[in-house]
Amino acid sequence: MHYPEDGEVTRTYKQSINRIEPLGREIKISPKSAATVNEAGHELKFLVPTVSVLIGIGKDETADLVMTEDAWNALNNGEKLNIETVKSFKALIGVK
Repeated sequence: MHYPEDGEVTRTYKQSINRIEPLGREIKISPKSAATVNEAGHELKFLVPTVSVLIGIGKDETADLVMTEDAWNALNNGEKLNIETVKSFKALIGVK
């Protein structure tokens, strides 16, 4: 875990790592991709095995890419990727 110089903890993890593997396939995320901005306290709990990739951003920041193990297997089996853009996501949920 990395703790910034100001000591502010931004997240906690509870995980048991079974093994470390390569992601297996490149994923490109468009700058037009829909990103949701969540309030503090946002939680994500998976009830099946998962695969995660920690992405370093700059000197002190990180992001987590997390998916089910089934999604990871589909990714590595060449399944098509679909990443919603802001425009298509808003249309999908009926927001202008």
